[in-house]
Amino acid sequence: MNLDKYLASIGTVAAAEFQREYRRILGVIRLSHETDVTTSPERQRESITLWAEQHDCEIVGWAVDLDVSGGVDPWERGELGEWLHHRSHEFDGLCAWKLDRYSRSVSHFSKFLDWAKKHQKMVATSDNVLDSTTPTGMMLAYVMSICAEWERVMASQRSADMRAKARREGRYVGGRLAYGYRAVRQDDHSLLIEPDPEQMPVVREMIAWRLDGWSIGRIRRELNDRQVPTALGKGFWQQNTVNRLLTTPTLLGYTMHQGRVICGDDGMPIQFAEPIATEEEYKALLAMADDSKQTEFYGNRPKKPVTETYLLKDLGRCGNCGERLYRYLRSRKSNRADEAVYRCAKHRKNCDKVPEVFLPKLEKIVIEAVMGDLADSEVFAKEFVPANDVAGRLVKLNRAIDQHRGDRAAGVWDGEDERFRQIMKRLIDERKRLETLPQTQAHWRNVPTGTTYGQRWDQADQEGRRELLALAGVEIVVCANDTVPAPNWWKEAGARRLQAKIHSRIVYLRWAIDAV
Repeated sequence: MNLDKYLASIGTVAAAEFQREYRRILGVIRLSHETDVTTSPERQRESITLWAEQHDCEIVGWAVDLDVSGGVDPWERGELGEWLHHRSHEFDGLCAWKLDRYSRSVSHFSKFLDWAKKHQKMVATSDNVLDSTTPTGMMLAYVMSICAEWERVMASQRSADMRAKARREGRYVGGRLAYGYRAVRQDDHSLLIEPDPEQMPVVREMIAWRLDGWSIGRIRRELNDRQVPTALGKGFWQQNTVNRLLTTPTLLGYTMHQGRVICGDDGMPIQFAEPIATEEEYKALLAMADDSKQTEFYGNRPKKPVTETYLLKDLGRCGNCGERLYRYLRSRKSNRADEAVYRCAKHRKNCDKVPEVFLPKLEKIVIEAVMGDLADSEVFAKEFVPANDVAGRLVKLNRAIDQHRGDRAAGVWDGEDERFRQIMKRLIDERKRLETLPQTQAHWRNVPTGTTYGQRWDQADQEGRRELLALAGVEIVVCANDTVPAPNWWKEAGARRLQAKIHSRIVYLRWAIDAV
């Protein structure tokens, strides 16, 4: 209703009360998306200004919050929150274009009206739907707030459904892309995902390094040494980042959401872009990741301290507890320089027979034994032999089947039971068909490099020599004394093995088990 009708309905006394109490007005503007033309800030401002003129009120300020969802609490909004918290004494009432400009949450709006009533503030809208000075206006306010929240929830659900449908169709729906990809705007304003011309060569080089036997740590150091920009364009490469990048299914161009691969109606993964890695390369990367989590003799690898590269890093173990041997500096008396030793990682915990051996002596024994035997032997590199099309297709099918079963077991399957059964039946029937066809499994093979261990050793730096020893299959176990039993493999090792004694420490060494 307009001011004249309102004043006539409540009488001159109430009219005087209205003019006295609700003269100073705070204009409230909110917009979820600043590009929305129909509810632009200018349109809202004009409507509120016109309302103030019609009601003979003065606008003392504006609370303008752009790109703010209607589900945000009014007290948590940038400008409106500032007025409510600290400047409520400067206005007598608030006016917004429509009720949902205040909030689209029933609980938030109810709290807002309670606050207005307690502080004797009028709440109104320029479309004259809301007027908190009358019982009818308050009733309409609560009803409209319920409708506004319902509309917000439905809009969110529609948006989520549209994004889910777009992901199932392999279309980009926003968010940060995986390293190696970029979004390109097309003529129809859609976004096409393609390999980034600057980042893709970096990923391809990382894959090549990893398949060539490089450790994750060495790849990280190489990237930082070259000052290769990270995905954010700043900071340094971290080991976990490199590991995730080399094991994520996005290397195959698959669509991911909340850490899961999105599958289509046929149960197979949806591809949103050209793959950066081949299926065979990706399988090899996963196999290397699994291998790095396990050791042949001592189970899961323990967490290790951060140390610099040294010759026998990750190659030696304690004969008592099975922990790795690390390089430490041992203090010496009489102001003598500290000496480097190899020591069990649990020397301060629960290993009661900790081996500690002088570093130069152990390294000398290993170098003389291994290089003395292999100096003239040719180095063989491990080469990955991919599976044929049938085996590769089976790998994809098994991965898809495992994912669907895992999602259902974890309670994250969001489809109907009948659809799940149909998808699983199609996948299992296809797997049975492929299993009847001839196939070649992916495997590793040793390939001659044309160079000898001696030549490689002379040309390599510390990191290269350590990797050469690892390639030669060097394994070392150091026991504190002869009361600690020899490792199980000592009885089975062939001719390329050595037992040595450094003071009271017993060293068991073997090499070239399957490398030459």
